[in-house]
Amino acid sequence: MSSSRRSAYKLPPSSSTLTSVQHSQAARREKALEDQKRKRALKFDLSRFAELKLGDDDEEDEEEGNRSEEINQDGFKVVHSGIASFTSEMSEPSQLSSAVPTTTIETQSNQKSKPKSKAKPKKKKGRKRSSSNAQWADKIMYAELLEMSDSDVAASTMYLDNNGFDGLPPNLHTSWVALSPVPIDPNSDKSDSWFFPSPLPPSTILDCILDVNWTQNGVLHVLDVLRWKGQEVGECEAGMRFWWRDTRLDELSALPLPPQVSSNSSLLNVASSQPTSSSNYIYPYPTTLLPVPYHPAPLSLSTLLGVVVPAARSTRSVSVTLPMPSSSLTIDPGGGEMDIDFSGSANAASPPHVFTAPPMKEHQIFSDGLLLYLAEATYESGSSPLSNWVPLKPLSLLSTLDTEDNESMEHESDDARTMRTSNLDGPLDLFERLLCRRAQTRVNQGNPGGMEVMEA
Repeated sequence: MSSSRRSAYKLPPSSSTLTSVQHSQAARREKALEDQKRKRALKFDLSRFAELKLGDDDEEDEEEGNRSEEINQDGFKVVHSGIASFTSEMSEPSQLSSAVPTTTIETQSNQKSKPKSKAKPKKKKGRKRSSSNAQWADKIMYAELLEMSDSDVAASTMYLDNNGFDGLPPNLHTSWVALSPVPIDPNSDKSDSWFFPSPLPPSTILDCILDVNWTQNGVLHVLDVLRWKGQEVGECEAGMRFWWRDTRLDELSALPLPPQVSSNSSLLNVASSQPTSSSNYIYPYPTTLLPVPYHPAPLSLSTLLGVVVPAARSTRSVSVTLPMPSSSLTIDPGGGEMDIDFSGSANAASPPHVFTAPPMKEHQIFSDGLLLYLAEATYESGSSPLSNWVPLKPLSLLSTLDTEDNESMEHESDDARTMRTSNLDGPLDLFERLLCRRAQTRVNQGNPGGMEVMEA
């Protein structure tokens, strides 16, 4: 599955999927949703019948008791039971006869007590255990690229056919939720395993994106939640999962920041020969769990064109916590002792403890587009049409822009980034044009709840 995902990652849809009704994304989405509903109903029925237990029937007990004792024609009682009831009537064996098997048992025990030769066990040849990375990679849900069309046929038959040849779901405004802006994920075609401390409860599985500049901001973006404290949240609908994600992450208390990483650290190989201040602090591992902004249903045309799409085009500014400067507090790394050095004599009064807020620093999170989730769909492993991705950048530039140097992209101005991609039309531009066309069609049809048409 990973090889096919890498080959089809961030590629435009083929022409056959856009023209064929049976193989279209809308048909596959409808089939996937029906499969989820059937599996959910089957699991619900199994859980109901699992609690049912057949009680003891008195009539069956009486029939079994009558069959156990019967009297034949000769007047003898026939007992339908085993031979265990007759063992008490058997005479105990004599002491002489019991000596023979005892000797045999002792002989066998003596034979078994002989030391065995110490031979090294042979290693069984078998397949190597799969790594944990592949195990969790098979559980991740991968959104399909939203298949859209800007042809004249789509414009003329958009509301004549329920499926809509423009590619947008017909119930986009009522039955879908959105995540915007989605951060850049250059490593979305592979998974990684990493151990670091976090405030998350045990038995919790999250679907996350590691920020491209995590060493400078310590941010780990949280997309979705599969399990929380042993509770299978992935079986819930999308709206419930995102509400649970935002609520539970907001309740977590932040852990103290780790010390500055040196060049010989095992967590991160950072070349820092000189001591650094808190402004250029290097994070050895992610410390901030940042949920991707969630836009619940219903997504009206005004919300999509006025909130969701503009958010996917802009950068997100976040504030991260930096470590407190410790001028008077020194820690001996060898002995683990703490020396507190206060100025003044021993009899002088200690200075008052004044609470100082930890320093903060602003960081820019660059957008990669937006994600659409069917509100009633559950979390599904593998590539699924129940979640669609609308990238910001043109498809021809995705493979080249994702491999750029992160530092150069962070220091690049918005004007330079706009000039570089202004001549190219991206999927998000097409998505916005189709929304404006749909809004114009509703206004022309005399929709009483019509909205003001916004130009793309």
